[in-house]
Amino acid sequence: MAKKSMWRLLTVMSAAAFALAIAASAFAQAPPSPPHQFFGSADTGSGAELDGEALPDGTVITAWNQDGDAVGTATIGDTDTGVWTMQVSPDDADSVTFSVDGSDQSASFDVESGSFAEVGLALSSLVVAPPVDPTPGLPATGSGGLVGGSSLPVLPLALVASVIVALGGVMAVRRTRA
Repeated sequence: MAKKSMWRLLTVMSAAAFALAIAASAFAQAPPSPPHQFFGSADTGSGAELDGEALPDGTVITAWNQDGDAVGTATIGDTDTGVWTMQVSPDDADSVTFSVDGSDQSASFDVESGSFAEVGLALSSLVVAPPVDPTPGLPATGSGGLVGGSSLPVLPLALVASVIVALGGVMAVRRTRA
């Protein structure tokens, strides 16, 4: 009779520990942060200029994070003449500067999850080469996917915890039998 109750207790404790492990892993990884959208338009006075001249449609604007990595691109005129939009994930940057080929970088702009910012770019030509994009082919929408996540392997830790709880149950049953 005692053996049967021991197995029941062990089964219940193991099921509870496993459920706890699943619940912990479900809450461990937060969804990605909504991107910050930057935009500009010559119509509203926030167009992009290089040495005082409006940049033509088809010009690519690049966003650089605080570490000097490219984190987004936009093409002027993709949606309308003189208009550009770009999304930057807060997971990729705390702040960004903008440039076009052969230009200096703009002032720094903070990246905030789910925010919008109209940006006027008045850039000047550089004598030296601009930074090299280490990731050619970067999509115009920033990361746009599930990036980052939890830095701890939560599911394995939760499973180890469930084994420890189950072993504790076995030890408790043995103590009650003695």
